[in-house]
Amino acid sequence: MVSSRKLALAEQFIELTRARDWSRLELLSDDVVYRPIEQITETGQYVGREGFRSYMEGFTESGWASSVDVGAATFLQVGDAVIVRIELAVRGRASGMQLAGRVFEVLHFDRETIVRVEDFLDREDALRAAERPR
Repeated sequence: MVSSRKLALAEQFIELTRARDWSRLELLSDDVVYRPIEQITETGQYVGREGFRSYMEGFTESGWASSVDVGAATFLQVGDAVIVRIELAVRGRASGMQLAGRVFEVLHFDRETIVRVEDFLDREDALRAAERPR
């Protein structure tokens, strides 16, 4: 069962993502594996805190978007993982078009450290990932 400490860590992780506070990456293990949504990245994964930070900075500060806002988040315990449903809003820099969507982020833990982060567009895919053994 997921401890309340893991839920608190998941909430802290979402808050640092919202604030883009990359100085607080100690929540992640040194060798964390981050797997963004396959449909929006060229590579399958990023390794380590620096890999995570580099991807996130590139995504949130990219030339194609004038803003990326991490909105409401809800948390679901599944085994030893936490699934976070995140509402995103992105505004195109050139077009001004606003896009809104939902992402499911699965956080896997080793004790009190996040060791793997996986993003999905589909809730069922996120549930399967959360239930997979590490």
